[in-house]
Amino acid sequence: MALVVKDRVKETTTTTGTGTLTLAGAVSGFQTFTSVLSNGDTTYYAIFESSTNAFEVGLGTFTASGTTLARTTVLESSNSGSAVDLAAGSKDVFITYPAEKSAYLDASDNLVINGTAITATAAELNYVDGVTSAIQTQLDAKAPIAGPTFTGDVTLPDKIVHTGDTNTAIRFADADTVTVETGGSERIRVTDTGLGVGTTSTYASFSVNGDGGAASTGTQAIYAQGAKSSFASASYYLWQNQLAINDTTSPTTGTGGALSLLGRFDTGDNNPTTAATVEAAKTNSTDTNYSFDAVHRIRHNGNATMQEHMRLSPTFNSWSISGTEKIRVDSTGADVSGELIADSYNEKYAALSGTTPTVDCHNGNNFAITTSGNTTFTFSNPPTSGTAFGFTLKITAGGTHSLTWPGTVDYAGGSAPDAPASGETDIYVFYTVDGGTNWYGFLAGDAMS
Repeated sequence: MALVVKDRVKETTTTTGTGTLTLAGAVSGFQTFTSVLSNGDTTYYAIFESSTNAFEVGLGTFTASGTTLARTTVLESSNSGSAVDLAAGSKDVFITYPAEKSAYLDASDNLVINGTAITATAAELNYVDGVTSAIQTQLDAKAPIAGPTFTGDVTLPDKIVHTGDTNTAIRFADADTVTVETGGSERIRVTDTGLGVGTTSTYASFSVNGDGGAASTGTQAIYAQGAKSSFASASYYLWQNQLAINDTTSPTTGTGGALSLLGRFDTGDNNPTTAATVEAAKTNSTDTNYSFDAVHRIRHNGNATMQEHMRLSPTFNSWSISGTEKIRVDSTGADVSGELIADSYNEKYAALSGTTPTVDCHNGNNFAITTSGNTTFTFSNPPTSGTAFGFTLKITAGGTHSLTWPGTVDYAGGSAPDAPASGETDIYVFYTVDGGTNWYGFLAGDAMS
């Protein structure tokens, strides 16, 4: 849909009243509206009624079906700017360009737009062609803009200070150094060697200032310092509530790094019990193959062995309860073992187009098309045999068009339903249980309105 203005387009109409115009054909030597407009396009029109000298100029909306022009907006008329009540007889309707929509030069060579003269000089208008010194001079004289957006680097001499709170700042204290200050004291320091929180010292990894020492000797919040030369026996703890990350050098099946969630069964600090793990479980025993599953295991009451709860695999994802898989998601879809109960359920909708559309079962369970000619359908990617699948297809006839279905579709009575008449909408339902070898088709709604 677009606004279209064309030359030498004029038709007659015998429409009466103030409503939509029915176009009756081109005046000799002129084009029809249909030859230059598409359905839904708008255009500027003029109507002249010679018998009464009535006229009307406005913006109309063209409808191809029925060849009509709706008088959407009246810009000017002999009826004080309202739609003219057309009398019986033939009238001319043509495409025009209204004066009030025109841009032109007045007697003083000023550009006039919508009745307003633009008095700026050519030199002044040329200031918008890139940033000039004249514009920059004016901008420099203005007050700072709230919430500015920068498109390049911003250079600061030292720090960014919070308005009304001068002891809170982000500083660039030294080369390759950024600090955060609150209450006039440094709280965070980031350098090219690492990060320090609550301390001016930085480390190769990460340090949070606490009581000091190894994690096992006190109430350290987080402690990780330096780089390890080997994976062997590496472990990191968030002490007391026992968050531990461990890894291994053995690339054997089922082994890899693990995040352990620990808890205590008594009041002692040194009696943690693994409650759950998130593991990088290797899928094979080849040293150079690093294909891993992400596995979540939990310990159930009364079970000495950790039980798998969730697995994220290169080929599938699954969720288990009490050691039994309940949900599996792979390239073919999602498989639920047991009842699926949901508060709400929605089906995906997909629009089709063209005269040879393909209903791809991977794209949803609801499809719709408005025909543009005789249409041949193809069904693709149904689930494998043994899985029931159905979809709904809404067809709106954009004209008098035939429908051709796949040869695998059976219908009640042995014949496909008639295609919808032009402008009508029918609803079809299709069903298969054998991977699309046989489909069953039904007309669920006829001439819906």
